[in-house]
Amino acid sequence: AAYKTMTVDEALLGPVMAHGNGDWVKLSDLRADLSVRNFFQSMLKSAVWNNREFEDFFDGHFDKWEFDKKRASVRPRSAAQQLEEKLKRVAKREEVAKVVLSSGEELGTLPIASVQSLLERLLEEDPQPVPKAAKP
Repeated sequence: AAYKTMTVDEALLGPVMAHGNGDWVKLSDLRADLSVRNFFQSMLKSAVWNNREFEDFFDGHFDKWEFDKKRASVRPRSAAQQLEEKLKRVAKREEVAKVVLSSGEELGTLPIASVQSLLERLLEEDPQPVPKAAKP
């Protein structure tokens, strides 16, 4: 019953933390976890994913998960790492400001170099669009 409103991210986070405490967890350990198996059976009505399917999922959710294909292992990104990923994907100063304003305590845990880069991005002018040539 608790699985009904759970996302895949939420279903995997508990077992990943239980097995690795925030560090790397092998996909084989994740697949063997009873709560993961129950989630897949109850909610997704399927067997637990194979390595390739997990790889595709974690690649698509790279902002929340760090996946090591060679070791077939995964670990969750910290709140600060997730914030840095969001900041990498925004270009305009207004978008950077929105990400910063919507962040929480993780802003205070960013490395100094990241904060310096962030401040520089907030001070920069957005590139101006090139005007179209007037037609004669």
